[in-house]
Amino acid sequence: MEKTEVSKDPKIEFLKKNLLYKQVKFALYGLIFMLIMGVFYREFSRPFFKDLSMEDQIFSGYMLSLAHGHSFSLFFLIPLGLCFFTFLIADKMDKEKTDKLIKVFRFYMIAAIGTYFLLLYKGVVHVVYFDPVAGISLQEADEMLYGANIMIRSLIYSIMHVSFGVTIVWYARILGKSMKS
Repeated sequence: MEKTEVSKDPKIEFLKKNLLYKQVKFALYGLIFMLIMGVFYREFSRPFFKDLSMEDQIFSGYMLSLAHGHSFSLFFLIPLGLCFFTFLIADKMDKEKTDKLIKVFRFYMIAAIGTYFLLLYKGVVHVVYFDPVAGISLQEADEMLYGANIMIRSLIYSIMHVSFGVTIVWYARILGKSMKS
């Protein structure tokens, strides 16, 4: 029995090697990171929760639990979704559009990581705030971290969050243009 050679389209091979594999790799690292963040949430908040009522535990741990859940969507679901939709129209992609998608996905990674770590910062401070000994407010943490200018965190968070949304729209626009051609 003879094996038949499957002809490989160089455009699709370039797309797979330079974008799709990187998106899947980022998503798998994101999945591992999400599991680590779940353990971090549980272990970090445990000593702060020991003297709190159940209601206060839920309230103080809310922001940090959001960080755990957001890591799943930011670092796993969205990259895999982008990879899936890119793969669906891979035959219509040329090198120029693939290069644009690679650039946009890099911006996405930066924006997602920046947005996430600011959310994590806010969650950690929120848990620590309820501790009777170490308790500091978000405003006090901002003053220590950002040199008494509490608007810097808001400005950085806004830039990262908007950049995150813009990169997804930008990516979708490039995919949409590729579908028309």
